[in-house]
Amino acid sequence: MIARFRTVLPFHSPPRATFCALLLCVSVIPTRLLAGVLPGELIEATVSAFFQSDREAERSNLADAIARTCRGNVGLVANLIGKVQIWGELPQSGTFTVTGENQSRVVIHYRLPPNYDPTQAHPLVLCMPSKGETLTSLHAQAVQLLGPRAAECVFVSPARPADETFHLPSDESAGMVYRLLRECKKRIHVDSNRAYLFGRQGGGDAAWHSALMNADLFAGLVTVQSAPQLPYPEQSLPLLTRNLGSMKMLPISTPSHPSEQDPRSQQVSAFADWLDMHAVQFGINGRGIRIPSLDAHTQITTNLSSEFLGSSRPTFRPSVAHWFRYPTQGRAGWLRVAKFGGEVWRDDQLSILPAAGTDRNEYITSVLKEHLGFLGGRIDGQTVDITAHRCAEIELLLPHHCVDFAQPITVRCNGRVRHRGIIQPDVKTLLQTTYDDWDFQRPVVARLTFRIRADDGIP
Repeated sequence: MIARFRTVLPFHSPPRATFCALLLCVSVIPTRLLAGVLPGELIEATVSAFFQSDREAERSNLADAIARTCRGNVGLVANLIGKVQIWGELPQSGTFTVTGENQSRVVIHYRLPPNYDPTQAHPLVLCMPSKGETLTSLHAQAVQLLGPRAAECVFVSPARPADETFHLPSDESAGMVYRLLRECKKRIHVDSNRAYLFGRQGGGDAAWHSALMNADLFAGLVTVQSAPQLPYPEQSLPLLTRNLGSMKMLPISTPSHPSEQDPRSQQVSAFADWLDMHAVQFGINGRGIRIPSLDAHTQITTNLSSEFLGSSRPTFRPSVAHWFRYPTQGRAGWLRVAKFGGEVWRDDQLSILPAAGTDRNEYITSVLKEHLGFLGGRIDGQTVDITAHRCAEIELLLPHHCVDFAQPITVRCNGRVRHRGIIQPDVKTLLQTTYDDWDFQRPVVARLTFRIRADDGIP
């Protein structure tokens, strides 16, 4: 049954048009979702029914009905989307399965907070396990580190360790984090602006990789004795850490003594030093936290709890920039890769051999830039400037209020004008993009798709 709302939508359209639109709603809304709904709640019930339906044709009919009833008012529909109540009661803990495009399956364990209320959005912590770790052990470690505010969070974790390096077996594997989060948000009422990553050692390496390649999905990252596993870190870190934007980062490590032979300790210590040196230069929101041992962290619990779990992902950023390897990682705020240009760089060895007399740093950086994809842009007034590389087709997804949609908009990509004119907000675009991402905090009201040359635009 559709959940009821306290407020009733004020209809400002002429009575006859409104009545006809309401009859259209009644004609398309599934009977199974209509029981007990009063006439004044019908449009809100129709919006909820749209998100409850797994049938594409049914959603299309519902979207038409909503657009007609609201007379194309995207602001009104965005407000209704923000009010939907489509989540139900769940056991305190359990599992569900995420299925990939090629029918690959990943089992996900979840744990709800004691005060879980399906009518309220809750922060989520995605825990990346190391070999042999379970959600129970990860949850205990995270609560110990993050303090009392962790009790407000939903915790989820894959049943098996995730890929923790730059080399993933397929584009489908690269897109699993996005699908995992979407399925979590469908089942559990999650605040999309307060999703965080957590992991330790190998699981923390995977958390770093997930943050770098999916920075638009998360508000924060906390890792213990971990570092991103990247080829040519001296050159790749300056590129990829720019992806993180304003994401709050709290990498915790123990100092490595020069006599220690443990490769992980030395690598983690070197990465913490790099963060300290370059955090300001590359706009990194956080620095490494060193503690005497992994058991000596009670002194930082209060600060972690307030700083980390208090951070939120920006609802809108006028400037975005994102380097990526696989097409499914090509997502940067209000930009998406609709079609990748060329072949994915699949050479797992990534052997780059500068010629004699060549500046090694410049040469390796140039090769990385050539083979990686890039998507970035800025919205300034009525002008949208985009830079893209290894992208054959791009989607521009404009949120509400980012421009004046009543005035012409100029869109440039790699220096060429791709559009100059009105971009019309559309209720069906708003509904479909919200459904695709299952993100109720970032309503997209207009979409523009265009093709470019894939070899243009190396920043």
